[in-house]
Parts: sequence; structure tokens; C-alpha cells
Amino acid sequence: MDLQRFQAGKSRGPLFVQLADFIRASIDVGVLRPGDQLPTERMFTAQLGIARGTVRQAFGLLAQEGILVSKQGSGSYVSDVPGHKEAWGRGSAAGAIKSAIEVMAELGMTPGEMEGLFHHYLTAAYTATDRTVSLAIVGASQETLMDLKWQLAYLERVNTSVFILESITTAPDPQRLLGRYDLVLVPGSCYRTVAELLGEAHGKLIEITAPASRETLRQIFALDREARIGIICRSNEFLAKVKGTLVSHGFYPDNIQSFFEGDYTTATYFPGGIHALITFSAAHVFQSARFQYRNEELIKKGGTIIRFVSHLDRASVVEVETRVRALLEEN
Repeated sequence: MDLQRFQAGKSRGPLFVQLADFIRASIDVGVLRPGDQLPTERMFTAQLGIARGTVRQAFGLLAQEGILVSKQGSGSYVSDVPGHKEAWGRGSAAGAIKSAIEVMAELGMTPGEMEGLFHHYLTAAYTATDRTVSLAIVGASQETLMDLKWQLAYLERVNTSVFILESITTAPDPQRLLGRYDLVLVPGSCYRTVAELLGEAHGKLIEITAPASRETLRQIFALDREARIGIICRSNEFLAKVKGTLVSHGFYPDNIQSFFEGDYTTATYFPGGIHALITFSAAHVFQSARFQYRNEELIKKGGTIIRFVSHLDRASVVEVETRVRALLEEN
């Protein structure tokens, strides 16, 4: 039990009541469990700088409530009276939920989004069968597809596959290929094409939006608008997305240069040099040790390396969670 976490004035009432509240909270979140021994009155006094009589009053209050029991010559313990364990177990669960809510609130999630995420995990945990949901994500950019697959990895009982749009349009039987998936996620730019290929199965489609992540934009915004920027890509679609993001935020098109990943080696230099390198998370400049010295060289000169990460927007995430949950509950 970390006594230094006690903050006088955090709750209302006399000091001994505040101390009792602190001990109760420690039990609620599982820091103290039935049968655990509390620090001695002398330890509370020494570490918190409060009178021993105040500690004794707090212990006495909790003893009256049946929360603490005193053993002569041994000290005070958290009660393990039958019936209390279940209540404290619920208290610990409540504490965990409160902590989760705080994390979700920091991420900017709305109460509705929090409820949907909790409902998804509850449904996945208590679905009677071993049913799983299969997702396919179809898009023109391999770089973006991998970002989206990683982002959806938190979903329980969901198996996700990714397909480049061209591999679908050139497949002998696109409808059969995608038809075996429960849901098919497609960005707006590819939606009409995939919908026509799926025919009657188009009801499986979810149109998604996947802009650059907040962290990616934060790093881009921090750059000087006259900075010379290099882009490493695998697809024209990814290149266009990065360039479009840069130009729309005031960067000069003439200062933007690019190489396809296969053409960019440790001997490759951008004409005139660059101030920032932008690429995707799985690029060889991150994965291969051969590029380490090049990356360090750029950073030592004051340059920046930015991972351009695409994230599903909140509306898309909620739609996916809702559809997945419905499929799990249906089975």
C-alpha cells in the first residue's frame, strides 16, 4: 500500500474520514484485499505527518463498518468476513472500469463509443458458440491497408485480411472471393467499384474513411512550410495521399520529392537534400539495419523522419464495432 498516494483534502470531511475514504478506495481497486494487513498506526503517522489519534479514529470508523478487524498484538487487517469478499470483488471491478473510462476519456471517446466498445468485449466473451467474424479490407494502397489491419487488431473474435483493389478487379470470380467474408471494409474512393463487383452481396460493405492520424498531422504541422520533403512509397495512391496532405496544409509542391521503396537505397540522395523524410510504418528504412546510419545522419543534421499512419475515423470505427457485435449476437 503506497501511503504517499493519500492526499488530504481530496475528499470532504474531517481528516480521519478522508483517511478512511482512502483506505476504502485502496480496497475497492484491489490494492488491499481481504486478509491483508494494514501499515501500523505509527507508519501512517510517520509517512503522512498526521496525528496518531487521527489514524486511530479512521481505523475505528472502518472497524465499525466491518471493513477492518483488529488483532491484539498483531495490528489491523482487511476483514474477510463471508459476504464481504464478493462486495469487494465488485468494488475492484468498479475500480478497473473507472480506470478504463479515464483512459477512454483521455482518448476523446464519447460515452456512446465507450459503451459500444465495452459491449463488444462483453458480447465476445459470452457468445455461446466459437463464432468468429471475418473482415476483408479492400483498398488501393498497401501502406494504408496494413495500418487499418493493425488498428482493428483489438477486436475480439475477428479475423482480418487485406486485399489490394487490383487483385480483386482482376480475380476470376471477385464475388466469390469476397463473398466468404462477413464484412468488407472499403474507402470511399474504391466503394463503387467493389459494390459493383459484389452485386447482391453488397450489403456486407462498409464505407470507411481513413485520414492521417493525429500524431502524423502533428509532426507535419511542426515542419517549416518551406521545408524540402522526401517521400518513400510503395504505391502511387499512398504517394498521392501524402502529397495531397502536404499541399493542403501549405507546403510547396516544388519542394516535395519522392522515390518508390524499391528504388531507394542507402546510396540514394534527394537532389538538394531534404529536411524531412515521410514514409509508411513497414518501410525498409525502418525495418532494415542498413538504413540506420542514414536515418541518424538526417536527424543529426536537424532533419525529421515521419511515419505517415492512416487511422479509421471515429464514425467508421463505431460502424465496424456495431456490425461485428450484431454478427456475434446473431450467432
